[in-house]
Amino acid sequence: MMDLKIWLKGAKAGDSTIYFSGYLAAQSLRHPDRANALAAQSMARDGLVYLTQRRRAGKKMGFDYIVTKATAASSDRTWTKPPATEYASRKRIEEGW
Repeated sequence: MMDLKIWLKGAKAGDSTIYFSGYLAAQSLRHPDRANALAAQSMARDGLVYLTQRRRAGKKMGFDYIVTKATAASSDRTWTKPPATEYASRKRIEEGW
């Protein structure tokens, strides 16, 4: 399991990683990957990252849950006004959000 806090320290603005694949809402609160989801939400509330998701196709249906490092921390923009897509989060980073 990836440690998102370690990833965040080494990531540059605009870097993204998938922190969970599948159906996050259907996972037990005790599922090991659930810790990453909680860490990602905390980072988003602090304005450090954007959270996005994309639908998976094929045999492994569900979603890829993606975290993208923001340019600078700002709790005003990321949690209350999250971008709808990975493209939107990258666009915000390019614009210096």
